Amino acid sequence: MSMKAFDIFNNNCKTAIIQAYFFLDFNLHEERPVGGGNRYLYDLGRSFHKSGYKVIYIQKGVANKEIEFDDWATVISVKAPRRAWGDIVYAYRAYKLAKKTSSILCYGNLEDCFPFVHKRGFAIQHGVWWDRPMPWLWKKMQYARIKYVLKRIRGAICVDSNFINIIRASWPDMSKQIEKLRFVINYADTHEYFPAVYKNDRKILLFPRRFEKNRGYEIFIQACSILKNHGLVFDIYFIGEGGGLSHIERLLNTASLRDRSKIIKCAPEAMPDYYRMAFLTYVPSLWSEGTSLSAVEAICSGCPVIATDVGGLPNIIINGFNGFIVKADAEEIAKVTERMMVNEEEQKQLAANCISLRNALSKERWEIQISEIIKSFLSGKEEID
Repeated sequence: MSMKAFDIFNNNCKTAIIQAYFFLDFNLHEERPVGGGNRYLYDLGRSFHKSGYKVIYIQKGVANKEIEFDDWATVISVKAPRRAWGDIVYAYRAYKLAKKTSSILCYGNLEDCFPFVHKRGFAIQHGVWWDRPMPWLWKKMQYARIKYVLKRIRGAICVDSNFINIIRASWPDMSKQIEKLRFVINYADTHEYFPAVYKNDRKILLFPRRFEKNRGYEIFIQACSILKNHGLVFDIYFIGEGGGLSHIERLLNTASLRDRSKIIKCAPEAMPDYYRMAFLTYVPSLWSEGTSLSAVEAICSGCPVIATDVGGLPNIIINGFNGFIVKADAEEIAKVTERMMVNEEEQKQLAANCISLRNALSKERWEIQISEIIKSFLSGKEEID
């Protein structure tokens, strides 16, 4: 690591370090973090900055490198192999780097520090990702990593209650560690995500997710095919990007839905307009879900959400109030969608209910809650690494 990085750690200003596998891309070419978890770390860093801290992000990279980010943060990449087996190499090198300072230390995901954990650190837990199909041994290893880290850090902020309940059920004898878990629901910037003054008559079904299999685009397209066969008129908007793009295009062609579909890659600042245009938003996750930022943003924009009963989604969607929680099944998704299309007054009531939740899901509320929790973590007895 460069001497410049050492100077950053040794200065006398208040510093907050956020350590994650990735904040920007592996080569530090991205201008903005991509994905919900990285956007969360961006907002966390902004919150630290507003409180007077110098913010340093540490991540994996192709080389030891350092860049200034938006005039308020520094991003330091630590050279380590990109693939999973390089995680331990990265964790060790990041551990040594963070040891040069007594700064606030946040692990951007609970396991990102394994097995080299500073006891002054706390973590963010973004939801259960290992509920996907995977070998039994891998899952066992994941639980071992969680248990190891939880015993050492000061605490963890969890974006859903699903993770907390799984830990409570798995290890009821770990009451001390369970007390370290604090639930703070996800958020949206309500100054950007707000309801439309006027809704047009077009029924736009919005899929604002990365194009990955676990995001459920296949059952969403199947549901849209059912709706088309029932004679319903609507448009489909896919907003995002990812490796499943060509698969989505093939599925749309096979289902004869291409003529009523748009696939759009848009800048983050353009997203609120699409939520305001939408009739319904879909978060049909199959696995690896917390409290989806897409769902929260849709709710704050006054757009009801149809989501599956995966992860923390039931924490933010009250069935029949601001959307629907269904099984990961195309027939069920189509059924509640058709119900909203033929009974628009019910859809309008759900939209009004979404608007009533804006304060509870606001970024201001989130900042106050995490600030109080972080203070409680930091006020605990200092442990020596």
